[in-house]
Amino acid sequence: MTRANTMDEFFEAPSNLPANPDLMADLLAEDLDGFQATPVKIGIEHRSRCFMTADGHVERSLSGIILLSQKTRVRFSETDSKIVCLSADHKTGTASDGTEISCATCPHNQWGSGGNGKAKACKEQRKLLFLPEGWEIPAVIFLPPTSLRRFDRFASALVAQRKPLPSVVVTMRLEEARTDGGAVFAKLAIEVARETTPEEFQNAVALRQAFRRTLEDAVVEASVVEDGNGAADLTEVQF
Repeated sequence: MTRANTMDEFFEAPSNLPANPDLMADLLAEDLDGFQATPVKIGIEHRSRCFMTADGHVERSLSGIILLSQKTRVRFSETDSKIVCLSADHKTGTASDGTEISCATCPHNQWGSGGNGKAKACKEQRKLLFLPEGWEIPAVIFLPPTSLRRFDRFASALVAQRKPLPSVVVTMRLEEARTDGGAVFAKLAIEVARETTPEEFQNAVALRQAFRRTLEDAVVEASVVEDGNGAADLTEVQF
């Protein structure tokens, strides 16, 4: 039995929790009152094309509501993988020595500045505040550079129809893609599953406001793993 099959069976297994929605709601409300709620990390595993939570659980696809998306930039040291510059607003970067740098004119934000001579040394990201169906607390997902164009087209199509991100439930999965050199990486596929109900929309907007600052404070922790064409895995985050 393969590892993927084992995980699939785990997530398809029936829950042994009591089928009492009112009791569960009361218990969750009491639990949330006893700690500082922090979004869970959901990473992207390129080889198996799975989403993975911090405790090791994996999912082939995710359905839920995108509460908020933010653009950021980050540059790592080529020697020890530490962050040497970070831009939370996608416009002004702050170097490790405190120096502020304009992203528009920074030489590290130019094509060809990366170690392979093709990509950029400074990596653009999308941080998603995402509420999976059935979850009480949202998660943070970092999209790798290879999925940015596809996500931006999807979000732009929603806005063009005057639909904010929390107005729809989406399904996200990861498709296999290959670089010119043959390296395999995961590429985001996203589609609208349905519109949110009025209750879901109100809850999503409330969570968006409550966790907006948490999303702003979430930064990449691990190094960017690149191939010859700039494919990257930006999955590990800290709060």
